[in-house]
Amino acid sequence: MEVVDGTMWFRVTAPPASGIRHVDLYFPTQFDTVLQPACDFAVSRLTSQGDEYRGAVTIGTVLLCGPPATPENILYYMSVQDVADYTVSSKIYYRFAEMAFGTDFVPRFEHFPRDDIPVPPPPAPCD
Repeated sequence: MEVVDGTMWFRVTAPPASGIRHVDLYFPTQFDTVLQPACDFAVSRLTSQGDEYRGAVTIGTVLLCGPPATPENILYYMSVQDVADYTVSSKIYYRFAEMAFGTDFVPRFEHFPRDDIPVPPPPAPCD
């Protein structure tokens, strides 16, 4: 992700003759399965520009749930589908870096109907 003039730009580099059908950006600012339907990823199709696929999300974009999208709260990954219908996804990124355990991005999951149990933090590393 790169931020330019109030816009978050995303790109995937791919050789022009790679047989890619499409590249999609998936992004939420909040996960909440307590809501119905569950609130998670918005999707944006990236466009081909030479050896790259590029797409943008305007800072402040309002999503179905969660706060408006900003570089400080966005989680995202890319999904690439080729002409043989194979799909490859990138790693998951939070803000400007690959997502790691222990970030402050805390999802809400409904473990059973009408519960509201917070997701526990990851366990401490073993020595």
